[in-house]
Amino acid sequence: MPRDSILIMDPSGKIIWANQLAHEIAGLSPGGLVGMNYLQITPPDAHADLLKLHQRKLKGETVRFRINLGEDRVLSTTSGLVKAGGKEFLFAVGRWAVGEPDGDEVLVGMLAAGEVLKERPTKVDLNSLLVSVLKEEASTLRGKVLLDPGNPPAVIGRPWPIRTVLRELLLQAGNQSGRATVSSGGSRSNGWIRIVFAKQVGADLPGLSVCRKIAREQGGRLEVRGKTLKLTLPVAD
Repeated sequence: MPRDSILIMDPSGKIIWANQLAHEIAGLSPGGLVGMNYLQITPPDAHADLLKLHQRKLKGETVRFRINLGEDRVLSTTSGLVKAGGKEFLFAVGRWAVGEPDGDEVLVGMLAAGEVLKERPTKVDLNSLLVSVLKEEASTLRGKVLLDPGNPPAVIGRPWPIRTVLRELLLQAGNQSGRATVSSGGSRSNGWIRIVFAKQVGADLPGLSVCRKIAREQGGRLEVRGKTLKLTLPVAD
């Protein structure tokens, strides 16, 4: 069973995608949540606060809140706005409020938004994806990364998951002290993006386990050695 309850909604709050656990929590069969507004599955006494949070999300803020579902069931939820395929979506990732949070809920929500795009594996230009992320996150990454692009071959994969991993890794670079160097390159068999941090990267880097899983799903790998993170993906035929 998945550990995350995930909803993807349009800006009005209508659910357009939901995973298995979300349906189980709502007591509905698969697909039963699609087309409903999220307020229909949340406690009425929480609606006023949820609507206030909704407006903050539409302005680009990521919010965190708890929903008491009764019977000692409390869902700790992270929700925010994501732009995918030229459209805006809201995501909500809920986890049972036990233990320490992993801090990767935004990454999980962004990945889930990509499911709406129904992408198929295709040729991906790593440099183009890299530049698009740097432009989108320019205010956060300005002065934090040094770009040293090479000439990587086109790789094969679904663009949104790969882009989401690149975004997460670059944001992690922006959160570290010192400046990181970001380079690209490849060989006949693979293309890669490499990030060299100013100091050693820990194995507990937020989102790292999710990024590794995505890399494997795309036929590649994510390596961590000392100060270096390297995302490698197979070359397109």
